[in-house]
Amino acid sequence: MNTLQQLRIVPFWVNPAHLVSTAAHIMRGHRVRALGVLEGDTLIGTVALEDLAGVPEATVVRSVMRPIEAVAYLGDSVRDVAQRFVQEHLEFLPVIDGERFAGMVTPNMLLRELGRSYDPMSTLSWSDQLRDWGLEHLKRGDEVTILFIDLNDFGQYNKKFGHIVGDKVIREFAAALQGLIDASRDVLVRYGGDEFAIGTLRLRDEAETLAELIRTRVSGLIVDEGVDPVHFSVGVFGGRRSKERENTHYAATLDNLINMASRACLAAKGAAKRDPVRAVVSMGDRPAEDNSPTYRIVGVYADDQGTKPVTTVILSHHDSVVSGAAPHRDANPLEAVALATAKAIERTLPDVALRVDEVSVADGEVRLVGKLLRGDQATSVSVTRRVIGDPLLAAAEVTLDAIVGVRN
Repeated sequence: MNTLQQLRIVPFWVNPAHLVSTAAHIMRGHRVRALGVLEGDTLIGTVALEDLAGVPEATVVRSVMRPIEAVAYLGDSVRDVAQRFVQEHLEFLPVIDGERFAGMVTPNMLLRELGRSYDPMSTLSWSDQLRDWGLEHLKRGDEVTILFIDLNDFGQYNKKFGHIVGDKVIREFAAALQGLIDASRDVLVRYGGDEFAIGTLRLRDEAETLAELIRTRVSGLIVDEGVDPVHFSVGVFGGRRSKERENTHYAATLDNLINMASRACLAAKGAAKRDPVRAVVSMGDRPAEDNSPTYRIVGVYADDQGTKPVTTVILSHHDSVVSGAAPHRDANPLEAVALATAKAIERTLPDVALRVDEVSVADGEVRLVGKLLRGDQATSVSVTRRVIGDPLLAAAEVTLDAIVGVRN
């Protein structure tokens, strides 16, 4: 269910010795109607803007604050708290997180959340919450990353085991995702029947870490004994832009982020069919680790939106999908592909790094020159590969050759 944790609650407060003028300045400056009154870390009262009407500015807050008669908790459901507002005729309600004052909740905040389309099965909002959240943060100039998650062949799964089991998978999968996100910087929605999406303010590296966390943690879920595991794919895109080229393109930018994350997810799903990602709604040991460096190129994507265009390369490696990103340079897009491919590989080989000095195409071949770094050792590499079709794909392949070939 949606809880108060999904709301953007900010702990604005004063202490009882503050002046009324200070409290009024904070409320008007932040456009809030009430503050918590804290003595040390303890909430001892509240003060609302109407409490200050006609009160001399030099009056201390303690003399006008209201006692604490009711509180809500960050884990309370939005619907339950909304019902309390009606039944108890509340104007605002202080929210507690453990023993910490988390902020105030108001009827308007609850109405906005309740007005979103809501999926009762997963207890998540639908995609309109992701759109509202994404547009708000893009307008602020925040960097936004999208994780797109799709349960593989879920239609066939429903046909085999029935919709009762399928619905249980949706509920438990949604609950598992909910337990892995940080509500202060992530938003999770059910995007479609068997699709979920996470919008996050984490930068790209952190977002990919979250994707890996989802792949590993969700594998511990149990649905029913005798039911086959459900496989899933994750696509990640974004996390590199700082502001828009034009202020009118926020919606188009968000659409692009979601679309590219969805495409990356589809690419990962294609890789999973060749080398399945075992890790969704099942219990059991993960496949034994195979140390041989086998890689497949899932996709190469050039994102030229925003002020910091990025090239992303997605690879499959054994039972996982990894990606790397690098700034997209129009002068030499092959270099961006090589750097992104190297970063993806380095996620699986932490002791190895590739320094790319040159990537060029001549006579139908792509050539990479650089140094392979392993500990204190540096090995010069010069590798060529015949271009068959897309030269960007050939640049990714020659980077694989440079790292994996020399490492072996």
